[in-house]
Amino acid sequence: MQRQDLRWRIAITAAALLTGACATSVPTSSHSVSRSPQAHGPSPTLNPAATPSPTPSPPLAPLTWSTSPSRVFNSGAGQYWVSCNTATFCVAIDDSGNAAAYSPSGWSSPTAYDPAGNIAPGAGFTYALTCTVSLCLAADSNGIFATSDGRSWALSGSLAGGYVQDAALSCYVPTFCLAVEDETQGAGPFSQTFDGSAWSRPVEVESMPGEDEYVGGGQGDWVSCPSSQTCVALGIGGFAQTWESQGWGPALTIDNTGDMKGPGAVSCPSVSFCIAVDGHGDVARYDGSSWSAPQQVDTKPLNAVSCPTVTFCVAVDDAGGAVVFDGAAWSSPALVSANPLLSVTCPTVNLCLAIDDQGQVFTLS
Repeated sequence: MQRQDLRWRIAITAAALLTGACATSVPTSSHSVSRSPQAHGPSPTLNPAATPSPTPSPPLAPLTWSTSPSRVFNSGAGQYWVSCNTATFCVAIDDSGNAAAYSPSGWSSPTAYDPAGNIAPGAGFTYALTCTVSLCLAADSNGIFATSDGRSWALSGSLAGGYVQDAALSCYVPTFCLAVEDETQGAGPFSQTFDGSAWSRPVEVESMPGEDEYVGGGQGDWVSCPSSQTCVALGIGGFAQTWESQGWGPALTIDNTGDMKGPGAVSCPSVSFCIAVDGHGDVARYDGSSWSAPQQVDTKPLNAVSCPTVTFCVAVDDAGGAVVFDGAAWSSPALVSANPLLSVTCPTVNLCLAIDDQGQVFTLS
């Protein structure tokens, strides 16, 4: 009996010693657990309650709008457009046939891109501007003019009927551009393509039937070409049409309620992503086959939008404000100018330029 008690005591003592040794082997350090890949075998399973939270990556510096704009034009209130093909080359035009170019040294003095003249300032024509790599095109009632440096311009083609109420341009590459005129000599709308050397013959665009429902917009950027095979155009009446190499497709309704009627703008960084804005402060998204329901992101009319990627867009409004899309949601409007912002261009996610109705350019960087 005594031997049995002794064996029990020895077993109990050994178990206690073993338990104490195991307890002292558990690390109690509060340092973060390394996320580096293990050389051999899977990572150990950790107790979530005892695992320190990982240190978050420092956020990227927020983009801010310049408070001292560049006065590019001194002609006072008017219509102005700006477009960049890179972060170091941009062109701005006014409604009197003048253009200025931006380079790292700053903006050039405005010079006439249309030497023929005969353009009445503020006459109601909608001018258009687009830039791609090594090429910018500007359109007015006298035709379409091209430049490679923003200073030397040449007539590259004429619009379908000469007299155009609203025109839009978009270039994917220097060898592919699309021009659309929404009403030419009482007919139309028409479209023409550019192959780098010449413009095609005009093709009539079959638009949505109904009164005041036709392809066309207001500020000259209601067409966007994310590839040389695909372009998207907005229409008065709350619809959009897609151009493909074989021609124009059917009209797709963006809004049955009429909220997206009126002038609009569209930007497509890819064939499966476009953002359209309108004069009611609404935005709609295109996924390559259908449009989302309009969402109001601003109480003021949105005049223009630019999306360099599917996760970054900037739209500007008629009260000098701007809203930003981060891939998930739109920001609240931020005041940029005391005057209406008419055009915006974002060559990268780190740089945008917007121009107001006084010819001043503001920079988001």
